[in-house]
Amino acid sequence: MNRIHHLPAAGRSLRFSGPVENLLEDISNGDRLYIYQRNRLCELAIITSLGNPVYDRSQGHLLFPENALVLSLPAVDFVHGVTVQQGGTLAYVLEFAMKGEPRAICIAAIPDVSNVERFGIVMARHPSTILTAKEFEQWQKSAAVPHPVCPCCEHEAKRRREHPEDHPLTAIFNHALTNRVPLHCNLESPHRTFSTWILPRDLHHRSGILGIVSDDEHALLEIDLGLIHSMDIRQQKVDGQQFAVLKLYDSVGTLHFTICSLEPEMEGIWRGFCQRNWFSGGSSK
Repeated sequence: MNRIHHLPAAGRSLRFSGPVENLLEDISNGDRLYIYQRNRLCELAIITSLGNPVYDRSQGHLLFPENALVLSLPAVDFVHGVTVQQGGTLAYVLEFAMKGEPRAICIAAIPDVSNVERFGIVMARHPSTILTAKEFEQWQKSAAVPHPVCPCCEHEAKRRREHPEDHPLTAIFNHALTNRVPLHCNLESPHRTFSTWILPRDLHHRSGILGIVSDDEHALLEIDLGLIHSMDIRQQKVDGQQFAVLKLYDSVGTLHFTICSLEPEMEGIWRGFCQRNWFSGGSSK
């Protein structure tokens, strides 16, 4: 198809063809946006304004220091523009596909939060091609990389999802909520980093997914408790500051998420929750 300047609409998506850094720099205009990233184990979302990006050409990284967001540009396969309905109102979304993850990063302009019209104008002035709904769906299926799980691990994951109240991570976040302990949450990935501070205000469970809402309602974290195979808890010193650090791994030893506290004594408290709550099919280090 010919390259055209368009907006996404119902039944069609856009695939942008220009430099990714140009598109990201263009939406970094001070408007509040809904930014969310996901990996196999969790999803982290925040409402924030993108700060001024810094392009590290030697590494191919685009950094947003104010947002603790780092993106490896060579790892971006495609950027798509799509629409979603938010309470009957249209919202625009940029979806960044990276190495087997069709929606690794999403940046959305949503009603009552963002300037949706201005976001649409930005999208429309970047060159793109149109994908029909069928073409986009077929690409999503072909781009997603499956993660096969052995029957034993699948059985234990099912058990953990069926008893979320028994999981030590539930106890850890409940303790942070009750005692108003802010936690630095970092989504781990080889090609991107994304982190924010969360002071938990509300916890909920849905089909084995632990959901945490921040006190200011500007951040949301969701973690699949079934996929947490092990947790590494320790103290770590950075620039002279002692932290309590908790790392979450899947069954093949891949690190997916890191939680830190400025209160180093949390290490002992977190270990205590693991000793009391952790059951067969998971381990703490």
